[in-house]
Amino acid sequence: MKPDDEEARVDPSRTSRRTRETRRKLVEAGVALLRRADYAAVPVAEITQLADVGLGTFYNHFAGKDELFDEAVQSVLNAQTDRMATLGQADDSPVTTAAIAMHVVLGLAASDPAVAVVVARNGLRLLDAEAALVPQARALVQAGQAAGSFAELDVDLALSLVGGSLLGGLHTWWSNPELVTPEWTVELVARVLVALGCDLGDARRASSSGLDRVTGRDAG
Repeated sequence: MKPDDEEARVDPSRTSRRTRETRRKLVEAGVALLRRADYAAVPVAEITQLADVGLGTFYNHFAGKDELFDEAVQSVLNAQTDRMATLGQADDSPVTTAAIAMHVVLGLAASDPAVAVVVARNGLRLLDAEAALVPQARALVQAGQAAGSFAELDVDLALSLVGGSLLGGLHTWWSNPELVTPEWTVELVARVLVALGCDLGDARRASSSGLDRVTGRDAG
């Protein structure tokens, strides 16, 4: 085969990389737009302009804007799992690890309030996704059960308790922010831990410690 013929052939790996890069740019644009109150009304042309990709490529990746923004929210939530990992310590109990994870999610209200509002509004749909925090939460519940820290609840039931409580907490912050104090947040997470099978005193200590770790309020 002549060199010119070789160059004319499409390199599948290069095409795949280009496709992934285009999708990444679109999702990053979606994340940026989530922070605008009118994000749902943004035209596709504005999304592709922000992503610096061709207008015609959008529908090669997404059926519509709702699908893009769902993936953008998932991207933000995926980043929270990385934060959980950085806050954890090797000797943390499953209860402390779970408390940290819940405080990270509730902490979106402070760290990324615009996205927290989107999660509060659309969270029930996000609970069905096997991306983002759902596998992480499942693993935490199973680890707690294996260690004897959590009751032997059906895991999906446990996830419903956790997910519903966290979404309720974010919704309370959105609708009545004056109610959401550090003490309120500690008690919410503690009560979720109790529902999973923890002793109330242990749950409150783990929740308070978890909030300290997430917010750095005990630093220095």
